[in-house]
Amino acid sequence: MAFTSYTQILKRVSTDIKNEAEWKLRAKARQKTAEAIDSVLSPKKTDKKKKPDNEIKDQATQTTRQSASVKSTEGDKVEEMSMSDGYIELYLSATEVFKGGTIIIHGSSLQYGNLKSVQLTITGPGTNETSNLALYENGTFTSAWKAETPGEFIITVKSSDGKAKRTAKVAVSEMELTDWTEQNEEETKKAYEHLKQQAEEVEENISSKDKTELQKKIKDVSEKVETAQKLFKDINAAMKALGDLWKKGTPPSSTLESNLSKLNDLMVDQRMKMAEINEKVHHEPYDNTICEYLVMLNEACAAFSTFSNIWCTSAVTILKNITIDKGLPKGVEVANNKAKVVPGDYDAQLKQPAKLFALAKFDAESLVSRMGVAGFAGDVLQFASDYLMKSYCGTFKGTMKHEYEIIYRNASGKTWWQYSYRTEASVNLRYPKKNDGQGTIKLKGNIEGNVVKYTFSQDIEQMDDYKNQMQGRAKLTGIKLYEPPAIPFAVSQYDEVGFGAVARGVTTPSCFNIPVDAEYDKDANTIKLFLNEALIDFSPMVKFIYGYVAIAAGIPLVTRVDYPVNKARLTMNAVISQNNILTVTKDAKNNLTIKGSGDRHIGSETTDIEHKINYTLSAQNN
Repeated sequence: MAFTSYTQILKRVSTDIKNEAEWKLRAKARQKTAEAIDSVLSPKKTDKKKKPDNEIKDQATQTTRQSASVKSTEGDKVEEMSMSDGYIELYLSATEVFKGGTIIIHGSSLQYGNLKSVQLTITGPGTNETSNLALYENGTFTSAWKAETPGEFIITVKSSDGKAKRTAKVAVSEMELTDWTEQNEEETKKAYEHLKQQAEEVEENISSKDKTELQKKIKDVSEKVETAQKLFKDINAAMKALGDLWKKGTPPSSTLESNLSKLNDLMVDQRMKMAEINEKVHHEPYDNTICEYLVMLNEACAAFSTFSNIWCTSAVTILKNITIDKGLPKGVEVANNKAKVVPGDYDAQLKQPAKLFALAKFDAESLVSRMGVAGFAGDVLQFASDYLMKSYCGTFKGTMKHEYEIIYRNASGKTWWQYSYRTEASVNLRYPKKNDGQGTIKLKGNIEGNVVKYTFSQDIEQMDDYKNQMQGRAKLTGIKLYEPPAIPFAVSQYDEVGFGAVARGVTTPSCFNIPVDAEYDKDANTIKLFLNEALIDFSPMVKFIYGYVAIAAGIPLVTRVDYPVNKARLTMNAVISQNNILTVTKDAKNNLTIKGSGDRHIGSETTDIEHKINYTLSAQNN
């Protein structure tokens, strides 16, 4: 079968060279891909009394039918083709909202023939709603749901053929909750403590003058952190006061509800991104040198990228809208005048939330002013990268291009699946200057980049397994449902100081950040390059998704097929491991230039699987 050859050849792709020794692989192939296609065209009856352990219930819990799984000692994994019945995706604008807030429900399914809608169900305290959402021509759907009752709600969407469903949870809270921004404060404190820790490691390895300057810049970050924490606390206090007011029967206006919902979304987004970055930057340095401590310091700055100018400006805008809302406090004054008899302190109590929101607005404006052009931690980053790194470390900076193509053929030699991608990346190598002498110098570094272009084609009816089992009995109609996003340029090359490298990996599916070791032989004028395990690599969303429709007894049946894309580190290492000797040249001014390139071709036009891989690298000392 096709995937037998697939596995055997990908064993060779996964074979890496580290310290000039061949790495051993373990491979386990499971050839079940054809079963999924066949099940669509010839549905099998199941014994309802005794269901198999791996019975598909929905896409969230189904057992994936895998083609092959190959792992090396470095943890590289050959990506696996998978199939399932039906297709549907679900996304929510927020997973936490206040009572009265609105959740935007959107997603996609396959729109074909009579498959024109999806079923939406919302269940929770006092709620059990079911409705049908029409699919637009592009297969997407959207709806809005207003949260009227506190509690946890389950939102479920099911495809037209009933074969696939997705679920998501939404937490609805009362406005008067007391610790609304507690997690924002927590993650901000965690990020700052990590930044201080990395700064202290650096301080032990630099001069007293440089130490004083670094401490000054860390103090500036500390002041911004205090302003951010004050913003969170003041918002929390304003929300508590507003909640206490509403308990007494003063309802919010619709515009106030809307702005509070937007503010909630902004806070949730900030803390979730910061939490993810905080988790990724907590790792050990590659070694105990000043250069690696500086890299760790730079990474620690990434968490504060969540306090962008856009984020702060949005906070100011929303808080401004809240403070000028007619229901806060002008509506209160009107109500008081109508009531005529109002306790002496009641009017002041009603106006208190407005004052607290105004104070929060002032905090947000102060944070925008403090951030300036450099951003939240930009001064620390620039000082570490532009001055300290150049003062204490020798560095090489450059670019790299890498291309990978894989072709699958049937027994007749006809291509049934083919894809390729091209990546562009920045290359950074570094070493302590105190180690700069004759002989061999050990370097550390990173290759950081992203996919700039994908190509993809498929004709699954030409797959041998399909042809052998179907024997012309039916025809599948293939519809592309999803393709991974590509950025047409290397984002890292436009960010010379490296700020946000971790943040980019969090937000961009096709990014990668691969640590490397290198040995610079000054006598031979060569650098030997070794790739380590990726810090960040393609996310699970780097894949192509197709829906295949077959008509059985007049009923359209849908199979979803996920076509995976092999990760950057796996394919990059396959070519670099066999072409890892880079040449070093020196010009009349003693400036050094590194050049490296290589090709690797596995298989041929007559094999089931063929791989074509190449790379070019160029860097200069700084």
